[in-house]
Amino acid sequence: MYCPNAGKNLKRLQYRMQWDLDLLKFIKKIEMRRGLPVLWLGDLNVAHKRLDVYNYGAKHLLKQAGCTFEERESFSKQLEAGFVDIFRCLHPDAKGHYTYWSTRTRAREPNRGLRLDYFVGSSNLLGGHCNVLAKDSYMLPDQDGSDHCPIVLELEVS
Repeated sequence: MYCPNAGKNLKRLQYRMQWDLDLLKFIKKIEMRRGLPVLWLGDLNVAHKRLDVYNYGAKHLLKQAGCTFEERESFSKQLEAGFVDIFRCLHPDAKGHYTYWSTRTRAREPNRGLRLDYFVGSSNLLGGHCNVLAKDSYMLPDQDGSDHCPIVLELEVS
């Protein structure tokens, strides 16, 4: 999926916050109806944790789409509703693993990026009573063609 971002000067921040709430309701409904774990993935346009930003702490980040307190808090609430950021759970201390680099500032080569792309899923994908288990997740930063790189999720199905 592609999650809308807050836009230039955060003009769409409120829209983004409502979108996050609507997405969570939709995902919870699917999970309940099917009784199976769910997984959503793609460009979620949020750099959730300090490890997901190359220059965490820079004052301008608080006003940059994807890095605001509101967007990060909204993503935290999705996770608190019974879901996990699979990469971060499998690699809790990993640094420098980004999925987006500004082409305008040529940030890819020095690895000055953000992690905006995710696999998010039901928490039992990491070892609960489920016949699908997340084994690993990683990025392919050397894959050119976009300002984002592909992300990979390895699943074991029993």
